[in-house]
Amino acid sequence: QIKLVGILATNNTHPISNEDCSLASDDDSHGNELYSEQIANICSVDGITYEPWRVPPTRESIERAIQHANERLDVHGILVFYPIENLDSGDDNGGNGSARGPYKCQSTGVYYKSMDDYFRDMVSPEKDVE
Repeated sequence: QIKLVGILATNNTHPISNEDCSLASDDDSHGNELYSEQIANICSVDGITYEPWRVPPTRESIERAIQHANERLDVHGILVFYPIENLDSGDDNGGNGSARGPYKCQSTGVYYKSMDDYFRDMVSPEKDVE
């Protein structure tokens, strides 16, 4: 069975209803939830297992989720929902919590235009479905 994992950075632990999505203003997490639900429906029709993983919007939580999905043998594809907005403090860029760059990864010295680019590079090429 093919399994796709969708990683959503959100403070919500439960799916957001369509009614909540229609009330959303600039919050991309609502749009990401709706998009994730559409992917789940399409995967179901095609016989693909889809698991949405909701993680807190912190650098550490997102990194852990991506690393865990990369390592799991039963996960065949990873989809990280971008843009990741409202990233909580604790990043390597002076702790400003911004998802926008430039961002310098302290462990590698590589500069990224945004945290989204950093997370995108973490996904294993063999499992990247973006």
